[in-house]
Amino acid sequence: MVLRPYIIGVIYTTHRNAYGILNPMIGDAIHLLFQKQKPSQNMRVKAQAAGGFTIVETLIVLAITGVLFVSVIAVISGKQNKTRFTQAANAIQTEIEQVISEVQSGYSPDTGNFTCAADLVARPNQGSNSKCISLGKAMEFTGDKYSVYSLAGNKFSTSSPGLLAQSFADTYPMVRDNATINKGLLYGLTAEWTRLNGSNIGSVAFVPYFSGDSDGMVFGTQNTQVVPINGPGAAGINADIVNGYNNRRNPDSGIQVCFRSGGTEQSALITIGGLKRMNSVRLEIKNTIDCS
Repeated sequence: MVLRPYIIGVIYTTHRNAYGILNPMIGDAIHLLFQKQKPSQNMRVKAQAAGGFTIVETLIVLAITGVLFVSVIAVISGKQNKTRFTQAANAIQTEIEQVISEVQSGYSPDTGNFTCAADLVARPNQGSNSKCISLGKAMEFTGDKYSVYSLAGNKFSTSSPGLLAQSFADTYPMVRDNATINKGLLYGLTAEWTRLNGSNIGSVAFVPYFSGDSDGMVFGTQNTQVVPINGPGAAGINADIVNGYNNRRNPDSGIQVCFRSGGTEQSALITIGGLKRMNSVRLEIKNTIDCS
């Protein structure tokens, strides 16, 4: 069967103009291939006299156009997925930075239920609970969502009545009831792990700096401390926050969180703190699925 020159031209032009973003060399190869099939003069005259396309010619055009169309869709979809992955990774980086900023400014959500170990009564207004203070926040990344916990503690010392709390442990820090915020990650992004020095941990807390003396507690919000928490959930934070603050805060290697892309073979590695940059949040895009 001989293809008409104008059909070849349609196929070639369609590929070169509409789908040239794929690979111009493919179009050149198709063009050269069909050029070799030159119809004879008699066949050309008969084809022109008959007019219109034959069924075989139409099927060939549709088949080639369909393949090119599918290829273009695949390329466009791949680029869109990469764009969405980058947007999702940047969004969670920004969210972590926002939480750190809120701890530095002393912001804490007003839920009307601000309790601490020294005062377990839920006051109608946050400011009316004078025995409690805000002690920062913690973040936990699980699957396709993350949680932001707000922490509270005792303003006054339990060991030295009449004085402000003398240390971070003296505040008896705990997760505030009804103040946890749960959010979903964007575009199918999922949290693979949270690690300290290569070992999995439950969450990461951001708390102000404390230093006690005979006059009470020195409270420094600008020097936010990064604290790794071993156990998951509110119970894990309550059980490990003091030990983490006293023995593991501000690790030199930082705390790393790995997020896997939902539509590409990529991952995002976020490093919190480390290298004496306690409040830094660094993002690296990896062309692997496990942040390696």
